[in-house]
Amino acid sequence: MSWIVEVIIGFATIVLGNIFWSTIRGGSFQRNLLQDSEEIRRLIALIGKEKLESEGEAVEPSFGSYSNNIALFLHAGIKALKNTRNIVGIGAIGLFTISVLLNPLFLAINLVLFFMVSLLGIHSYVKNSVATDIHSVLLNIYKWNKEDHDSCKNFCTVEKPYLGVLYQTISEVT
Repeated sequence: MSWIVEVIIGFATIVLGNIFWSTIRGGSFQRNLLQDSEEIRRLIALIGKEKLESEGEAVEPSFGSYSNNIALFLHAGIKALKNTRNIVGIGAIGLFTISVLLNPLFLAINLVLFFMVSLLGIHSYVKNSVATDIHSVLLNIYKWNKEDHDSCKNFCTVEKPYLGVLYQTISEVT
């Protein structure tokens, strides 16, 4: 009977481990995506230039300014990934506790499974979450650039230089 429970716990460990390690890599994935003009072009092509422009026209500085919108979208996305990581980590600790109570060997097996899934790529839900945040940032930069080109350019290239590639790419495409 304990073997059946351990198989179930092992499967759950693999799932939680994949989510855990993916959320840890979410921040670097976001940074890399913001710096990759080809990926940004692919994202814009996926959205569609016309749709980007029509959605961009509807954007308003909801949080006081476009810069606040941009900062909030990028920060909130990473914070959500960190919160998910923490919850999943607690769940994994719970599974490890149950495993050690069943048999210390089970704990060793689950730890190996948990760390082995760190070798897998980022889970698609993390990629989608980051891409959705970048999409929102694209819309804000598009609209802000049309309304106040100089302020937008200064914010994206001087104040927040990590947005420079994103700003340059959207300026070239639209």
